[in-house]
Amino acid sequence: MERRIALYGGSFNPPGIHHELIVKLLLEIFYEVIVIPRGAQGDKPSTFLVDNMHRMNMANLAFGKISRVKLVLDDLKDNLFTPAYTLDQKYNKNGSLWHVGGYDLFRDGQLGESEIQTSWIRGSEIWEKFNFAIIPRGEFDIADFPPHNQFLNFSINGQSSTIIRSLIKKQDLQFKDFVNPKIAECITQNNLYGWKGE
Repeated sequence: MERRIALYGGSFNPPGIHHELIVKLLLEIFYEVIVIPRGAQGDKPSTFLVDNMHRMNMANLAFGKISRVKLVLDDLKDNLFTPAYTLDQKYNKNGSLWHVGGYDLFRDGQLGESEIQTSWIRGSEIWEKFNFAIIPRGEFDIADFPPHNQFLNFSINGQSSTIIRSLIKKQDLQFKDFVNPKIAECITQNNLYGWKGE
């Protein structure tokens, strides 16, 4: 039996409870989940907000002890962003690798105008050839989906790292409801994301 693997890349900046939930739900469908936090890159200004040492620590706190999860920190260690095409060549075994992404990456795919098709390196080729596991985010149109897709029937209820960072910047302790306690402690002890102390 083929062992399907999910590759879940992202900023995870910071990792939220919703990221951990997504990984656990993926493990109900896939044999293994590879989690790859991206390094700093110009098109993602938020990746420059916190030193990569802290991001590696938070990624370990979020994902490091989940069974059947392979946490790959190479991009954070080397401060780079490895394109999806390169990751697929590295981890794909007999077509068993599935790239996980939110629906926002696929929106307007039927028009050839999705983020993947227009912004990713070799995007048009990736669109046609890769396997994608799609996380719903609000309303969606299945006509936007690429040829090789699996729609994941679960919701993250609008949670995002952007919302978490916004709460932290406002000194709103409610941010602790959206991250696990050890990550909240890491953020407050190190004054990350603009936190100034309780």
